[in-house]
Amino acid sequence: MTRTERWKRLRAIGVAVCLILSACAAEDAAETDAARAEAAAAEAAAEAAQAAAAAAEAEATQARAEAELAAARAAEDEAAVAAAAAALAEAQAATEVAQDAAEAAQAQVQAARAETQVAQAEAAAALAVAEEAAAAAGVDLDDVVISTPSLVVQADYARAPYVAPAHAAGLLAFGGYLYRYLPGGEYVPDLATDFPEFSEDGLTMTVTLRDGLVYSDGTPVVAQDAVVTLQRATDEGPFGAQMASFESAEAVDDRTIVYTLNEPFSCLNNQIVCSENMPLHPHEQVLADPEGYFAEPVSATQYVVSDWVPGSPTMVLEANPNYWAGEAVIKKLTLASATDPISRLLQVTTGAAAMGFDIPASVRADLPDDVIQIVHPIGGTFWFVIRSDVEGPLGDVRVRKALCLAMDRGAINDRAFLGTAEPGSSILSRYRAEWDYLDIVPLERDVEGARALLAEAGYADGFSTSLQTVGARPGWTDAATVLAENWADIGVTAEVRPLEDAIIVDNIINRAYDAMWFGSGGPNFATLRTLFYPDNFWSDSVAFADDAVTAAFDELAEAMPRGDTEASQRLQTEVQRLALAVGANYCPMGERAVLVGSRLSPDILAMIPASQNIWVATEAR
Repeated sequence: MTRTERWKRLRAIGVAVCLILSACAAEDAAETDAARAEAAAAEAAAEAAQAAAAAAEAEATQARAEAELAAARAAEDEAAVAAAAAALAEAQAATEVAQDAAEAAQAQVQAARAETQVAQAEAAAALAVAEEAAAAAGVDLDDVVISTPSLVVQADYARAPYVAPAHAAGLLAFGGYLYRYLPGGEYVPDLATDFPEFSEDGLTMTVTLRDGLVYSDGTPVVAQDAVVTLQRATDEGPFGAQMASFESAEAVDDRTIVYTLNEPFSCLNNQIVCSENMPLHPHEQVLADPEGYFAEPVSATQYVVSDWVPGSPTMVLEANPNYWAGEAVIKKLTLASATDPISRLLQVTTGAAAMGFDIPASVRADLPDDVIQIVHPIGGTFWFVIRSDVEGPLGDVRVRKALCLAMDRGAINDRAFLGTAEPGSSILSRYRAEWDYLDIVPLERDVEGARALLAEAGYADGFSTSLQTVGARPGWTDAATVLAENWADIGVTAEVRPLEDAIIVDNIINRAYDAMWFGSGGPNFATLRTLFYPDNFWSDSVAFADDAVTAAFDELAEAMPRGDTEASQRLQTEVQRLALAVGANYCPMGERAVLVGSRLSPDILAMIPASQNIWVATEAR
């Protein structure tokens, strides 16, 4: 089963009620089909232009051959006449072939444009049906609220923290993006006309901006904006390590950006780098007053921030009329953070919010019929973590492996997450596109094997420890409780301690924990670096460093940017197997998914697969 098939299966399971049952399947694909048709038409037009140029060149060659033949005849040079006549015949044949190719290419353009018109009409019809359904459900598209677990602390991509909530809000309203995501997860050009063109050695990457782009305040979008973005992202930003492939950028003109690379690089394999990590902002405004600008950033994407104080629980966005692709269907969108999952649940069940992100799975059977249920994998995994440098039994790698063998993944999935956390034994999600999923540590529970390892380490009679987790996350305390029961079967007593988010983060940074239930998400490269590479957030916290793992990751850092999928697959597997065997600091449980409740059709408002990002439909221009 492919990733796409797995995603579609999971989404089908998660959607309990569709606002319009008869039209749901057709609606869900309409926007993607229209975008694909438009891309195909653009590609056909480019090919037609090349064919027309080739035909013009062939006609010019024919004209030169005719002139040479006339000159040879005037000189009465029989040999030259014969050679020129042969050249002319060859040129005439080439012209005929080129003209036929140009006509065929133009016909393909017409066909592609017709397909685009049909797809756009279907998308518009599907959207109209979805809008009618929203109105019937009592949802006002002029004022939509989304209830989220976390607030947006700040909007500057070159400052920490700039994590999931900022990414999600950024894609909606902060600056502009060269590339964007469709609701099915497809990655397509946005402000860029196409994907980058590369030099023969792969070390120069050229991106062309669309013509006539402007920000929400009317400032033109220019190539120099991208140059300043790269400088700030690499010199000051929290994603410096992810930007290591980039040496510099130059604005050749207002629409052309030329990136100089340290190594071959692919935006398709590093989507977050070419989008979230490099948003375009008006460079003069940013350089003049970064702090002031990012308190009220302008936009070249769907929305513009209309009411927000950095760090406040509410951000109000309004549709950006200057967005090149069309105005958002939802005219006013409020991101309202509520750390308590019950509050998010109440907001969506009462209709105060059109969508509630990460609501308790325990309420699935009791949700109102008009709330669509979506089980949404965020492209991450659940795991428990133990420090290498903790004193006592947990400091022994054999004990850490024993605790991993004792974990019952199926019980945690069933009891804590009600079937939404698909069991797995890899740190990397099966829903990320960068790696073909493999089980890394033993998937099945092995109580006898766990007891044998404890006895070998000198702890046959067991021991006691604490197990921290984030109390506000739905299912996390339940998962830690089930895990503690699993450990009790091998004589280990664990006290579950649910704590607030801020306290957990401080404890991770200060190594003020022994064992913890947690989870990760995001691109595979970033995940592996954070967990296993020296001087990173989690590797520092668990005191993990291993030369063989570091060497394998360094190879991965070379293979992934150049698009070497075979080497990338092998090395992502090797990094995990080595690190989990040598340190056993993390024990993966399964897929990290969240339950989303929505009162809007996914043709209006949807979650982008394997992420925590939001997609909103636009009105076709």
